[in-house]
Amino acid sequence: LVVEVPRRELQRGRALGIGNEIVTRSTEDGHKRVFRVVNTAVDYVVLDGNHPLAGQDLIFEIEVTAAREASAEDLLKEEIAKEIKEPSPAPQIKRPAVLRRNVH
Repeated sequence: LVVEVPRRELQRGRALGIGNEIVTRSTEDGHKRVFRVVNTAVDYVVLDGNHPLAGQDLIFEIEVTAAREASAEDLLKEEIAKEIKEPSPAPQIKRPAVLRRNVH
């Protein structure tokens, strides 16, 4: 979510520089969004609302501390997910055979 916003539309528009952050007003669902200034010009700023780690490779170290057998419900959910991810193959279209005739 990267947007270009005229400085006049922002409360601190003239003072914003690259690296500054602004918080938008609460949305209808009560969430706020943080935007970072990633580029500037005289009349506008470019705001990036993506998470700072968006696009980064992340490496996690995990340790499995417990495991259990899959329940019937787990297996059913897995089967449904497979059907959604792997729709049945498209029907094959038969092409007419090409007749070749040797002409001497």
